[in-house]
Amino acid sequence: MPSIVIKAPPDKVFEAMSDLTRHASWAKHDIVITGDQEGSPAVGNTYSSSKAGGKPYRLTITSLTPNKSIDFHVVMPSWTGRCLSRQTAT
Repeated sequence: MPSIVIKAPPDKVFEAMSDLTRHASWAKHDIVITGDQEGSPAVGNTYSSSKAGGKPYRLTITSLTPNKSIDFHVVMPSWTGRCLSRQTAT
């Protein structure tokens, strides 16, 4: 799995990467992510994600360890499978 080194404290990196609605501010592609609930990210929270003019993806946080890692499950309408993404701050 590819990795990226960011020169910042893990808690600040985790704060940015665990708020899925903020991904659009640093993603390389044009994307919008909206939460189905308010408040801090938590296991079970769900989100909608889409590119301009595209069908929405569904994301669900499946695991979260504060200041360390977040896993989320993604369901894409244009693909019959499912994928799991892990982001880790170390």
